[in-house]
Amino acid sequence: MMLVKETVMKETLWGNLPSEILERVLAFLPVDSLIRMRCVQRRWNELIANSHSFAKHHANFSPHSRWFMLFTRHMSCFLAYDINCNKWHRVSVPGTPFLPNQLPLSTDSGLLCYRRRFVAHKHQQQEPIELLVCNPLTGSSRQLPSLNAMKIEVLGMVCGLEADGAAYRIFTVANVSTLVGGSCDYEVILYDSVTNQWTTECSFQSDETWVPRPAIWFQGSFCFLSQSETFYTLQFYDMQQRMWIEHATKREQFFFHNNPFLMECQGRLFIVGDTLQICFQILELVEEEAEAEETHRSRKWVKFDVMPRSLYLDYFENVNVIVAGNGNFIFFQTQGCEQTLMYNISHKSWQWTSDSGVVSQGSPYTGLMFQPRIGAVA
Repeated sequence: MMLVKETVMKETLWGNLPSEILERVLAFLPVDSLIRMRCVQRRWNELIANSHSFAKHHANFSPHSRWFMLFTRHMSCFLAYDINCNKWHRVSVPGTPFLPNQLPLSTDSGLLCYRRRFVAHKHQQQEPIELLVCNPLTGSSRQLPSLNAMKIEVLGMVCGLEADGAAYRIFTVANVSTLVGGSCDYEVILYDSVTNQWTTECSFQSDETWVPRPAIWFQGSFCFLSQSETFYTLQFYDMQQRMWIEHATKREQFFFHNNPFLMECQGRLFIVGDTLQICFQILELVEEEAEAEETHRSRKWVKFDVMPRSLYLDYFENVNVIVAGNGNFIFFQTQGCEQTLMYNISHKSWQWTSDSGVVSQGSPYTGLMFQPRIGAVA
């Protein structure tokens, strides 16, 4: 009888691999595995965080994933639900200051834009607004030039508009002064990461209020919601033409009990909100047939689906709800609930995630969708 000699891999093997081979091996791992590996060996940490060739390999070979990120006021990190593996990650990267005075605002392509909160004391003037952009997985970060405005009403972020795909733009609607009678002066101000400068695109006056949600990138425009009395209106700002394009959609007004949530999923635009405290509705923006004399097709909101009444009454009635969506899923999170309700757009089905542990960390106050990318540079 032939005996097969058992081969034991030496512990020093991985430490002696040439960098080129090690990069290609690690590039096939999902992001959550790389986060853990950064804590194992200094060489691996340097390779994962700082190697441009590894970032390129990882973008080509690693399975792409989307995360639902939850932030609480008492955490120095964030919780992230990985759709691919049905698992929650607690992500804390040295050098990324997720502290109670930071307010996450928007994400895109592996980058997160957030703001330092400023608490004004009596007789103290309002300080300029400070925004920061970071890759929360690698610690790459950049503090943007100060923005002189009273308040940011709307903010959105988009990456990859330039040929190299590395640059990003930040869109804001900023309140610069308050007028007699309740109206305000606003400016559309854009940040370009290539020039590292803010540019004022246009100014206007309005008595509408703005829904405090991230602006959504959709078909070359930033989309967001404004409110007049109890009704909401969808607004577009075309980034190529640098202009408002309200003619592209009917200013159809719709009613929600609380501020609704706008999101892009599978190249389609959805809005989610609770109607008259009855249930959560999911509406989709669809194009209507153009009339003979019209040069543009008008759009309207149509009902896509409704949350089951039993789910709404048991978990979502009369509580603060965080809603975010991208790809094929929409997430619903409430305070005091360890699980997150997940809606599958393709199947029109509802299911719960695994326990997140968020309750023991403090009540969640905001949630964002995130595409983890090791190679994203602030």
